[in-house]
Amino acid sequence: MPSHTQENAPHHAIIRKPGLAADAPIVVVVTGQHGNEPMGLELGWQMAAAYKMAETCRFELRLFGGANPWGLRHLLREMEDGRDMNATWGGPDACRDDLEREVWSVLRSGRRVLLLDMHSQSGTLPLAYYDGPLGQALEPLFRSLPFVCKPKAGCLTGACEAHGVEALTIEATSGQPLGLLSQVVWKGASQWAERG
Repeated sequence: MPSHTQENAPHHAIIRKPGLAADAPIVVVVTGQHGNEPMGLELGWQMAAAYKMAETCRFELRLFGGANPWGLRHLLREMEDGRDMNATWGGPDACRDDLEREVWSVLRSGRRVLLLDMHSQSGTLPLAYYDGPLGQALEPLFRSLPFVCKPKAGCLTGACEAHGVEALTIEATSGQPLGLLSQVVWKGASQWAERG
């Protein structure tokens, strides 16, 4: 299976506030697994912008932006080899490429981690999908989002749930301004970091 080449590599940014504790919790934002879902990609960039503008923050942000560069360039859901990137996630011992190894190295770092997998869908209301009790427990922090249990074998949030990592899939829609959704997601992530 092809791995990401330099030209085809996703963007990985580590964003930290000065003075943030070395063991601060981490919020991991993954965007662009599906190349035909540009609002999810934009939502990730808005999270990074909100982090940079915030005076203080209790978490480190790890942005894996444009996870499927080929799909994004061609506006296709699948990767170049025809796989749906969000249908084949295993665990930390089943990585197929450098991106998965990088994501799992952060998830298994020994620090508290929240993973937010950003997507977009047709419809009027954004949604938060979760795969089990760890994801469901996040519902009070993201109150304004409808929560839906949607276990799906092979998806990133399902793999996280199976390995003890709190995770949500956030689905943006054209029915709500992206700025409002990014505020809801930012607030939820901030409250997650504060609750320790």
